[in-house]
Amino acid sequence: MPNANLTWYESTTVNVGFETSILSGLISGEFDYFIRKRDGLLATRVLTLPTTFGQSLPQENINSDKTQGFEIVLGHHKKVGDFTYDVKANFSTTRSYNRHVERAASANLYDDWRNNTNDRYKDIQWGYICLGQFRDYEEILNSPIQDGNGNKSLLPGDLKYQDLNQDGIIDSKDQQPIGHGSTPRMYYGLNLSGEYKGFDLTLFFQGAAGHELFMTGDFMAPFIQQGIGNGCTIWLDRWHREDPSDPNSEWIPGYMPALRPTGYSGNTVNSTWTRKKSNYVRLKTVELGYSFPKSWLQRAGIENLRVYVNAFNVLTFTSRDGIMKYLDPENNNNAFRYYPQMKTFNFGVNLTF
Repeated sequence: MPNANLTWYESTTVNVGFETSILSGLISGEFDYFIRKRDGLLATRVLTLPTTFGQSLPQENINSDKTQGFEIVLGHHKKVGDFTYDVKANFSTTRSYNRHVERAASANLYDDWRNNTNDRYKDIQWGYICLGQFRDYEEILNSPIQDGNGNKSLLPGDLKYQDLNQDGIIDSKDQQPIGHGSTPRMYYGLNLSGEYKGFDLTLFFQGAAGHELFMTGDFMAPFIQQGIGNGCTIWLDRWHREDPSDPNSEWIPGYMPALRPTGYSGNTVNSTWTRKKSNYVRLKTVELGYSFPKSWLQRAGIENLRVYVNAFNVLTFTSRDGIMKYLDPENNNNAFRYYPQMKTFNFGVNLTF
């Protein structure tokens, strides 16, 4: 079915800001507040016609959202004798909001709370409250059912979830908002530079916060293809039998749950245990250089000569909780199939005749 009235969505953007600089740049500042509203986003009407109609409705311009945030930049510049330095810091935050999302009417209050995303922020992640890991089989058998099989498939070390509605069964009704998405809500940076008698030094720090990664999917089943694939180092610290060949030997606690050849799906769901804070600050760039005095170069017919050494991704400050000590915090893949940022070191010469 065609929609003859289909058109572009409309976007209304407002940006208000100011900038200032006093005492020849001794102190400077910038501030911007922005808001963008979009109307007419494409969506398909739900349950408007019965399925006996035999045809799907076309997309229409019916959804809407809003994104707003602000950015602030502060700077400082000063010269003290032969030493000149600059400091500049920036911070920005942005968040998106669903104004209208086309959906069928809620069947009840729970359905409205769980599934209605109208008038809510985007990137809300739902999951279970993790109470820790099972210590032994007695605790497993005396806990709410969370595997659909009387907890018979559970092992010591598996994740234990909170029964929020206290019905004795762990299912989707025990989930609640526990985090945000993998896109940071806050970015920040710091740029430091200075010059002294031909020497120059630049340091650039960058960082992000307000986001999480969830250890799900293939990461929680590291030995793909029934044990043929390669595993991750973090799995060396896991719950395991003292003697792997003796099923009656004592369980040794570890950070990760016990291993299965293909993993256990109950450990892979979103939870406060699989949620990992990814806030970080990284020394992204550092460069040290020296420009030779022009009086030294004139006889050789050289206009400028500068030598320098620089490095990228030198240091990273982030959470060292469990898996995060092994991972790049800029990773945005829940299975952690992400090639990390590489440290790079360079030496160079800039020569101008």
